[in-house]
Amino acid sequence: GGIAYVLDFDEAYCNQSLVLTEKLTDGAELDNIKEMIEKHVSYTGSPLGKKVLDDWKNYSQRFTRVIPEDYRKMLENIENAHRKGLTGDEALMAAFQESLKN
Repeated sequence: GGIAYVLDFDEAYCNQSLVLTEKLTDGAELDNIKEMIEKHVSYTGSPLGKKVLDDWKNYSQRFTRVIPEDYRKMLENIENAHRKGLTGDEALMAAFQESLKN
């Protein structure tokens, strides 16, 4: 479970019955991706990472978020628990219990 950010996503290589895919439009999420790539380039000297950063305006529009349906539901359940005033482990347990009901 987790979120993947895929450059030039190809549906032919993905079991879409288990995951949701969305083109990225959120500026903050794109900023996080850019920051991850910057760290990757600084640690590894990746030529591809440098190429992506050098043309970020173009490449940033080519990322797709891939998230397992169950993981997305769990994140929603955690957010609902937070709205009810639960925090920390209580929120996680409430979210887990809610996911067992479905």
